[in-house]
Order: sequence, then C-alpha cells, then structure tokens
Amino acid sequence: LLCDASHLRVEGEDVALLTTSRPPVSDGVLELLLSLDALRARRPRRLTLALAYAPYARSDRPSGPGGPTP
Repeated sequence: LLCDASHLRVEGEDVALLTTSRPPVSDGVLELLLSLDALRARRPRRLTLALAYAPYARSDRPSGPGGPTP
C-alpha cells in the first residue's frame, strides 16, 4: 500500500523497508520500486530492504496419504 511519506525526515538516517511478495506480484514489485525511489530521493545514510518471499510455505498440507507434512 503506497502512502504519502513526504513528512518523513530520513536524511542521514538508517532506513529499513520491510515488505512481502503477494499476488499480483507485478504490482508489488512496482510498488516496491516506487517506494525505494522515493526513499532514495530523501538521502538516507543506509537503506535496507527485507523482502519476504514464501509463496509455497503451506506446511499444513500433507504431501499424500500417510505421508509427512512438508
């Protein structure tokens, strides 16, 4: 979700951007790139990105009858 961050003062600060991938992935990537560009324009000392990517992380589904849960 994009938001107006024009009031944030991050110049010279360490900034962390935490996000996740979610469908539709292309929209999320575009949002991420726009957010990174906006943050870089504010000249932080260091910009760290944490991108969680686990689209197949359902461990509650058994792999087969009597089989282990992945």
